[in-house]
Amino acid sequence: LTWLKQRGIEHRFHDIRADGLEAGLVQGWLDSDFAEQLVNRRSTTWRQLTETQRESEGEALLNLLVQFPTLIKRPVFVDGQIVAIGFKPGDLEGL
Repeated sequence: LTWLKQRGIEHRFHDIRADGLEAGLVQGWLDSDFAEQLVNRRSTTWRQLTETQRESEGEALLNLLVQFPTLIKRPVFVDGQIVAIGFKPGDLEGL
């Protein structure tokens, strides 16, 4: 947030833990070119899933991400569609 503010980049912060996520939004993210990067396979939540849950695809994966939003790698930068996932200042400068 500080990085965005320092650069005068208009933004809206959405706290996925407090505010939750709508299935339609997550489905759009899963349909994007960034789908493979979306799931945080290093998270504590991921490690607590069953093997069957970890292999989820399609609607099962969608439901899992809506139920456990901390499985989503953050931050997700969206400008109508996903433009970046994760905080890498060098990558973001080009956007």
